[in-house]
Amino acid sequence: MELTTDEPGIANSDPFYIVFNFGLEAPQFDQAVGAFAARIPEPTSLALAGLGAVGVGCLRKRSVLQRRSVS
Repeated sequence: MELTTDEPGIANSDPFYIVFNFGLEAPQFDQAVGAFAARIPEPTSLALAGLGAVGVGCLRKRSVLQRRSVS
């Protein structure tokens, strides 16, 4: 979630999450929040994964083109 405004001089908030406890003890709650936070990739990690996928795609295309030219 992110809070936004059109009011001049007031900046939008940083993104944040609201987490409800539902009666868990503190250690289990902390473990659940930690597990959830670990599933959210950082933008840099996501960018590196995307670049890796593009690189693999380019190598595959190059390999296919080389096999066609040899045949």
